[in-house]
Amino acid sequence: MTTLGTISRLSTREEPAALPPYPGTEAPGVVSNYLRHDTSNLHLDPETGVVGDKVIAPSHGSRDRDVLFVDETLIGRLCSEARPTIGQNVTLSNTDVTTWCVGDEILVGACAIVRITSCRKPCPKNNNVHGPGTREAMNANGWGGVFGRVVRGGQVQVGDSVCLLSRPNPEWTCSKVHILLFGNDRSENLSELRTIADLPYLEIPRYKTAALEQIAKLERLKSTHAEQRYSWLSCAFHRLLLLFLVVVGLLQEMLVLVSSPSSTPPEV
Repeated sequence: MTTLGTISRLSTREEPAALPPYPGTEAPGVVSNYLRHDTSNLHLDPETGVVGDKVIAPSHGSRDRDVLFVDETLIGRLCSEARPTIGQNVTLSNTDVTTWCVGDEILVGACAIVRITSCRKPCPKNNNVHGPGTREAMNANGWGGVFGRVVRGGQVQVGDSVCLLSRPNPEWTCSKVHILLFGNDRSENLSELRTIADLPYLEIPRYKTAALEQIAKLERLKSTHAEQRYSWLSCAFHRLLLLFLVVVGLLQEMLVLVSSPSSTPPEV
């Protein structure tokens, strides 16, 4: 069992609150559970995720997104000291969550077990809170933190260790999967995308679905290109055939002229 890091901060939200307006606008901030408050402990439950933690958007309701983990370095890169949050539940020291893999089974504290499922795909609220470009940087680099599903419940506290129990997909960090699907250089490798779509434990609504949609798009393009190539080859073949027939016709006429008897009258 490998120690991944130590819990330095726990966060939750009982009631939604208005976010600050988007920088440079006067529009009122949206109501969200993004801004959370610190707590000394959390109870993780395999039926409900983080007990008492609230989300406002139904799209956040996937059980594969029970708990959001980040590390202190990631928070320092994205956030100000006044607002050291991107909506996480667990902040860790002495680890780098961008190295965590899809399907990692981790022990949180003495009892709780969480299965890692994906990165967090960042939403525009990150720009509201931390300024323009934050969401884009998170998206490009897979800096959204990592989500996990509670497999076994338990109480966790600040100071608890987080340990790796198993790593079934060591080649596939959550950040790598995110970058290939949503980053600046999205994968167009069908074999790679099929591997991602088949990864066990990968979050379905955003990640598996995105991989399958990209596969379908590339296969349509491949089919279209094949049809266009066939059409071009067919057209070229018919033109060559027509040219061949014209040449054959000319040769036949020349043979007739050469083989026909001379029409010059005999000398007297």
